[in-house]
Amino acid sequence: MTIRDCGWSRSVKTSSDLNLVGEYLKSLRREHGLTTRHVGLKAGCTDATVSRIEQGKRKPSLQLLWRLVEALDGDYTYALSLLARDGGVPEAICATISSGSPSSAQRAARA
Repeated sequence: MTIRDCGWSRSVKTSSDLNLVGEYLKSLRREHGLTTRHVGLKAGCTDATVSRIEQGKRKPSLQLLWRLVEALDGDYTYALSLLARDGGVPEAICATISSGSPSSAQRAARA
């Protein structure tokens, strides 16, 4: 799957695209003055998991991404679009993002 498959104009990832979702989550966490431990507790995962996602060493599942974004009062549709650019979204969800139907994408992530 390429970025173009998700409706993005670029078909080749650059090094700056590899961890957009992690950078977004880290910026939300810092904006709220939270530690990785606090976010992990709120999202039901370990602080190490939060740290690995922020560093780009791990891609979150859609369910974990939902819980992290909820814990940080973020925008889930935006986070999904970043994950798609990072190459971590299944084609069905990617198509939903491209069609502009965030509620369907949110329901799929909760399943």
